[in-house]
Amino acid sequence: MQIARQFSFEAGHRLAKGYPNKCKNLHGHHYVVELVFEGDKLNGYDMVFDFGDIKPFEKLVRERLDHKMLLWAHDVEFVNLLEGRTDLWLMPDNPTAEHIAQVIAEWALSHDQVFEMYLVSVQVWETPKSYALYEVPRE
Repeated sequence: MQIARQFSFEAGHRLAKGYPNKCKNLHGHHYVVELVFEGDKLNGYDMVFDFGDIKPFEKLVRERLDHKMLLWAHDVEFVNLLEGRTDLWLMPDNPTAEHIAQVIAEWALSHDQVFEMYLVSVQVWETPKSYALYEVPRE
């Protein structure tokens, strides 16, 4: 059985590393995140687990990313310009939907043991028609 929960945040970013198209310019998105969980059996309340258990993690993601500027840590042109700002979040790679999905999955796995047991994937939509899917590796 799978369950999913969606939430959103607003953030700006730009793609660096010599990216040639218009996303090399500063711009923003209304990001939508979907966490998918899977369980082999239902708990005593007939659910995989309570959707309410996800709310603290949503708050954590919003605190870290909502209304922030997401930049590659080596994007010297803009990192130096924005140095010292509290609304800046530096990533080890380009702030693509793919990397944002992976980082959110890593945060989720380290956030809660229940998430570690049941998280299947994280999807991050940059637009209503475009998303990246990160599937959690299973051993």
